[in-house]
Amino acid sequence: MTIAGYLTVVVPPDIVDQESSGDVIAQEGNDIKLRCRARGSPKPTVTWKREDGQHITVNKSTTVLEYEGEVLRLSKVSRMDMGAYLCIASNGHPPTVSKRILVSVDFPPMLWIPHQLIGSARGKTVVLECFTEAHPTSLNYWTRGDGNMIYDSGKYHIENRIGNPDYKIHMLLTVRSLTELDFGTYRCVAKNPRGETDGTIKIYDSGPPPTTVLPLTTEAEMFEKINNEEENVIDQKPSLNLPAVGQNSGWRRLPWRMDLPVLVTALYLLGDHF
Repeated sequence: MTIAGYLTVVVPPDIVDQESSGDVIAQEGNDIKLRCRARGSPKPTVTWKREDGQHITVNKSTTVLEYEGEVLRLSKVSRMDMGAYLCIASNGHPPTVSKRILVSVDFPPMLWIPHQLIGSARGKTVVLECFTEAHPTSLNYWTRGDGNMIYDSGKYHIENRIGNPDYKIHMLLTVRSLTELDFGTYRCVAKNPRGETDGTIKIYDSGPPPTTVLPLTTEAEMFEKINNEEENVIDQKPSLNLPAVGQNSGWRRLPWRMDLPVLVTALYLLGDHF
């Protein structure tokens, strides 16, 4: 009696590095093809995911969380496609294996300035801001309008904050204790191997206008002039002839004044002689 049998050999999945893609660098707008060659028995299934959990943009109209197939094609890549991609091979027999492929997208610097005109009073501190995006990472710096480079010092403080994703940079320039010399134009500059860009910010003096204080001698002279003018006006006004009071008879010529108390007093003293 002969018994025939079949032996199925199970081989866990394995990724063939020599036939798979390594890290990729592409310029923005180009196409990318990623390959992940896997072997095993049964034949493994290859699935693609982004390490950061974002959707994979297969083309402008299709985005997926996972993509199945040994070859992943990305059309007209942008900076949003930059990051690590994982190809995962499995065939139902552990262990599942994966390979990490880093996709870098190069593009020239771009720059955005939220406030291009800043007003401040003398003695105050102001902060200038520029936001840049670039890959490879750009060289970022500040200059005055005349091109002179600005460095960290007692007058200036320079800070570059890395954003998320890390191709975004928040540039800050702090100018302390503003003086007349600090007003004017400032430039933020970003450059990398793909290009260069810059932007300008102007600081102007928005403080209150200076107050002119008259010297005391001028004020005293002003009051003296007013008094002299009043005396001249009184001397030029017509006189009032009133009868004399006392032993002398006849009429007495008195200067006319508009002050009511003076007139009433004169009438009271004259009594019935008026």
